[in-house]
Amino acid sequence: MSIDMSINKKPDFNKNKYEIGDYLKKIEISEYNPRWEMEYEALKGVYKKCLSGCGTYVIEHVGSTAVKGMWAKPVIDIDIIFSDAIQKKKMIKQLEEIGYINRGNLGLKGREAFSRKSEKVPYNNNQTWCDHHLYVVEKDSDALKNHLMLRDFLRKDRDSAKKYSRLKIALAKKFPYDMDRYVEGKTEFITSILREAGMNSTSVEGIKKANIRRRNNMKYSVEQGVFDKNSNVVFGVIIGNDLKNTSTSEEDSNILKIAENLFKERISIEDLKANEHIAIYRDALKNAGINPNKYMNSVEAMGKRVLKGGSLPRINALVDLCNAIALTEVISLGAHDLVDIDEDLSVRISEEGDIFLPFGEEEFEEVLPGELVFTSGNKVQTRQWLWRQSELGKISEESSQIFFQLVGFEGENYYKLENAMKALEKLISERFHGTCESFLVNKENPIINF
Repeated sequence: MSIDMSINKKPDFNKNKYEIGDYLKKIEISEYNPRWEMEYEALKGVYKKCLSGCGTYVIEHVGSTAVKGMWAKPVIDIDIIFSDAIQKKKMIKQLEEIGYINRGNLGLKGREAFSRKSEKVPYNNNQTWCDHHLYVVEKDSDALKNHLMLRDFLRKDRDSAKKYSRLKIALAKKFPYDMDRYVEGKTEFITSILREAGMNSTSVEGIKKANIRRRNNMKYSVEQGVFDKNSNVVFGVIIGNDLKNTSTSEEDSNILKIAENLFKERISIEDLKANEHIAIYRDALKNAGINPNKYMNSVEAMGKRVLKGGSLPRINALVDLCNAIALTEVISLGAHDLVDIDEDLSVRISEEGDIFLPFGEEEFEEVLPGELVFTSGNKVQTRQWLWRQSELGKISEESSQIFFQLVGFEGENYYKLENAMKALEKLISERFHGTCESFLVNKENPIINF
């Protein structure tokens, strides 16, 4: 099928739409539709009503649907711009109340991405809405500059808009089911425009890095049965890149000591199991068919050791400071070295052929079917869900690419997960001089790619 995108001539597509195949999530490029602006304005009106108590902010229609005459995926991109962390937190809370799900920054600092529970989101008189992507974006961030500078340039430069339309159609034809390659294919064109529009080279490289993902993309998923038994569980996932781990310094050890003492002040050994922040994990394990006394969750096991008068062993800076976060927030937090992980990750019920390498051992042992595990392919990383980690993925001073998994719960305890993820993101950046991507996984969004 030949496509002519020359000036003054439109591509001859059936119903003015370019579609490849019958897959549910095919990439499709549509001719500009004036309804896109109308749909944006309608959504904007709902957001203004929802965010009326959040102070001063700006809402922007961004992406290709915001450029008149451009061909685009028929998905409206919207940025809500915040000024500070307090305002962002309020916005996230209000947007969640009308059905949006916060998915973290998805690898791009300065923004929070959202998905929807259904086509009825945002909730407004049972209305069904068009496909759209919503972001809460920090004022003056590279994430915001990327959207606004690209949009404004294309609005003014019609030749570039036509070239970009042709490029997207060609990429949709070449990679009809591969969104990562589709995005990568646009990146050089986008970054060239950003440079021409005046974005500094450091910011441009950051945008490029965020758009061009690793070729060995991996998937993390949580089996539906996990949510059937614990519908309120939320998994926080952070991918740490280029961390510079070290041995434990005196300052690192003191931070862990403070966390140990804080745990002792808050919880007694007699009340450990009944403490609300521990009990929620014990109940979750019971719901999953796991004996919480025999297979104690990690934060309870650490806390019990501390309360009995012991101190946690000092392993290395990253492990010790992660333990400090876990004790401070009373949250399950595990770290796994990605150098040992080469297959997709999943929280699921074990199957025939699954194996586990116990900590400190050299020979794998068989894992019987029917156990809730965290696994990479058939190699189990953590047994009994929150209990024992494998020798594979063990964090050493040489570890630099890290998969962090936190387990929290919706409701009154949700702030614990939020606090822990923020503390860990700060730790990665300031103590270990790395970068990170953050994701939230729950029953509405059980799969992520990284």
